[in-house]
Formats: sequence, structure tokens, C-alpha cells
Amino acid sequence: NWEYRKAVKLMRHRGPDSSKIDQMDDITLAFARLSILDLSSRAMQPMYSPDGLVSIVYNGEIYGYTNLKNKLKESGYHFKTTCDSEIVLFAYLEYGEKFIEYIDGMFAIAIYDKRDRKIRLYRDRIGIKPLYYFWDGKNFAFSSELKGICQLCNNIKFNIDYSSVYDYLTYQYIPQPKTLYVNVYKMAPASMVIYDIENQKVKVDYYWVLNINSLEKKTVSKEREQELFFLCREKIQ
Repeated sequence: NWEYRKAVKLMRHRGPDSSKIDQMDDITLAFARLSILDLSSRAMQPMYSPDGLVSIVYNGEIYGYTNLKNKLKESGYHFKTTCDSEIVLFAYLEYGEKFIEYIDGMFAIAIYDKRDRKIRLYRDRIGIKPLYYFWDGKNFAFSSELKGICQLCNNIKFNIDYSSVYDYLTYQYIPQPKTLYVNVYKMAPASMVIYDIENQKVKVDYYWVLNINSLEKKTVSKEREQELFFLCREKIQ
């Protein structure tokens, strides 16, 4: 597919070593690889569960991954690679959606599970690794960069979100989850997006919230905690 090949080419600066495009049912996963831990072809992505029902594309680094790997080995998982991508995949198989509680690091994770026909996206808690997605009520796509989505959806007209232009001129950045375009979103730190393919629904949630304690021990709402945290993160960026 030309659109996917060109999109992967646009991501080549993020993964210059090799690339792969796999189509499963009506889902296509593409990956541009930067080889670090395991240089062999066995560590190439998309990576699949032993039964082929779960696949993953992942960018990042998992801290202390050997501890989690040992736990998974004790649970009966057999590893074919030395990369942390396989650890993330097996953690999902073992713990389901709660696997993210065992993952510590910087990451952008996409998992396609044929068993419930859902795509799950996760961005790390601090928002080091970028992840964007497109959703117009009918079409769904995701990428590490905005230009990747524009290429994947090149048959769709992208309209400018003028409120984002206003935000940029006011704050000198576009606050998440908005981007320059309508229906294109930047995932917030510690957020997860679940796309239900059969029902064509998207659910956005947070799997982690920073707890803020003041010296006066005043109560801070969860919404305010998220607001303060993401505001601080945007200022840093």
C-alpha cells in the first residue's frame, strides 16, 4: 500500500534501520525501527503473541524491564528476543489492560487485540514519547508524528482548527489534546485511547494521575491535579 509505505518513509528519521507493514483483517500496522537492545530480525515489529491474536507496535524504553521479564518467565512465558517490546506484549497478555501499571519508562504503545477487536494506545506518564490519533467518527489512524497521519489519511480533507490557531498565538503552543487540524488529537501524558472497531467508538481515559500535596494539606480535585500537571508539562516543552 503506497500510503503506508510513504508514511513509514516519513518516519524514517525515527527508525532508520528497517521497516515493516502488516495488514490484519481491516487493520494495518506499520513500523520504522531503530534497533537498540536486540538487533536481530526476531525483534522486528509489528510483534505478535504466540497465537497471533495480539500484535504490538511500540516506541520507547522500559526501565527495570529485567524484573518484569523475570516475573513473566515465572508465569510461564518463553522469550525469543532480548528486546523490551516482547516484555510489553507478554505483560499485556498476562495482566490485560492493567499491564500498564507494571510498565515504567518512556513509551508510546499501540496494541491490536483480535479477541475483542480493539486498538489500545498508551502514552507514558510524563509525555516524553509523542502519539497522535485521527478520529472523525468513521476513520481511525495513529502515528508518532502529525505528518504520518496526514499521509495515512491523504484522501481526507483536513480542516484547520481555528481555535488552535488562536491558542498558538496566545500561548505560543497548542494545548493538548488539540492539534492544528480538526479530528486530529495529541494524546496527553498518562492517557489511553481505546478504539472499538466493531462499534466504531473511541474512549479516552487516564491510567495515572499525579497526586499533589500542599503543605497546608488542602484538597485538590482530580481534575485540578491533571490540569496543573499538564500545564507544567506544556511549560517545560
